Amino acid sequence: MVLSKLGLSICDAIQELIDAAVVDDKALADFFAGISAALSAAGVETSIVADVKVKIGKPINLDNLANRSEVRDKREIIYRAVFDELCRIFHSGPKPPCVPEKGKTSFVFFAGREESGKTMAFLKYAYYHQKKGWKPAIVCADKYSVQNVALLQQIASKEGEIPIHCPSTYEKSDAIKNAAEGVKKFVTGNHHDLIIVDVCMDDLPQYSLDPIQNLLIWVTNSTVGRAIKIRADFHGGVILTRMNNHPLEGGCLSKLASAKCPVLFIDTGEKMDEFEAYDVKALVNSVLGNGYWSGFMREFEKFVPKDEQLKHFQKVRDEGKFTLRTMQDQFLTIRKFMSITGRLLKHPAFQFRMKPTEEAGSEPEKITSYLEMMKVMSSQELDSSDPIKWINEDRIKEIANGSGYEVVDVKKMLEQHNHMANLWREMEGRRKQED
Repeated sequence: MVLSKLGLSICDAIQELIDAAVVDDKALADFFAGISAALSAAGVETSIVADVKVKIGKPINLDNLANRSEVRDKREIIYRAVFDELCRIFHSGPKPPCVPEKGKTSFVFFAGREESGKTMAFLKYAYYHQKKGWKPAIVCADKYSVQNVALLQQIASKEGEIPIHCPSTYEKSDAIKNAAEGVKKFVTGNHHDLIIVDVCMDDLPQYSLDPIQNLLIWVTNSTVGRAIKIRADFHGGVILTRMNNHPLEGGCLSKLASAKCPVLFIDTGEKMDEFEAYDVKALVNSVLGNGYWSGFMREFEKFVPKDEQLKHFQKVRDEGKFTLRTMQDQFLTIRKFMSITGRLLKHPAFQFRMKPTEEAGSEPEKITSYLEMMKVMSSQELDSSDPIKWINEDRIKEIANGSGYEVVDVKKMLEQHNHMANLWREMEGRRKQED
């Protein structure tokens, strides 16, 4: 997951502030220090990090928090302040001058240095748009080996039969001439509305691209962090590759944001569908606790059949509550339909309160233990919207004895449910406001 380490660190800082018995100057100082340390570790520039305390400190202050007796109200204030600031730090920038339009012939030129991941980026870009109803075609006008051309044709043919034009003489081809031939080939007949031209970085000045009529996409590797170089005369958009939880990707994103350079897409893995349009609000929602639910559901949908999805999530919405039985059903479904050590269990919706440094055992073991505990609970306890009402200290001991686990483990299971229920309630509240 993109920026997952940053998300876990920030969520820890938020939770510690919410859980503080007394919110005083020290508690706030620790909170701001935690947020700043998390951003620094993600590679965000020092000058940007220095502004965070000032920006977040306006809504998050002692007077404001002191007037909020409910934990949910405090969480809302803190979440909103952090959310807004992270959106500012990682914003996607203005739209490029040229935006392709489906149904009309659009030209998109790809450029990038070696090891940028450009080849897979333009293939994924074509595949992404084809799934959305576009009719893409690819023109290869960079310098390729025979093996690379064969691989390109194989992937393009396998992934949706995307037509591709490659040079007849590979290593010594006239790139500019080949680009012209490919474009002419795909423009003729008006069968394609998205013509993607992969060009050599050194040849780029020869194309004399009009930024109003042609979209130039610069592909760069996010692992360079804030060392990324942006040309002052660049007019186009950026695709960031290797956005799969590298320690420096936050620095790369923040540097592009501060330069007002549009980030259009992020490449998040090796598979063709691990490629998505960059949406800063979706990204920040995936970093913060409140947004883990929507991100969790997207991951859930990849592994669980639609009938099973409806069985669980629609039931939660219909009943209007997230019970222990809801959590039990979801854990059972996850274990049934995917490898228990897969991506879904690494999602921060689970890790928010499962700190590896504090709790022994892997995620599969935690979920197995939680399911065992819930087996010995009554229907009244499992179906209550407020299980703590029925589960006192004596009952916690009974559950621990009946399941073979310690009292502290039962309390952690109840904390996990409370966390996931809070996320669901907050997500539903925002969804209803948007409706």
